Amino acid sequence: MYNVNSTIYPTFITGGYKTAYTGAQPEGGYVAGGFIAPSYALVCNGFNLVAASGNLDTHSIKVYGVV
Repeated sequence: MYNVNSTIYPTFITGGYKTAYTGAQPEGGYVAGGFIAPSYALVCNGFNLVAASGNLDTHSIKVYGVV
């Protein structure tokens, strides 16, 4: 998460994930999101993880750092 305590720039988050291997090829993706520019002064109290399918309870989720 970036710009969490900023009153000049909106808060945003970026990340990547690995889901599985198909043969020798890893599968995964990249995520990004954040406040729209006019909301730069809002307080960010956290974020939600939502999946379209699958079970988030069966895997480990690691969150590294807040910048």
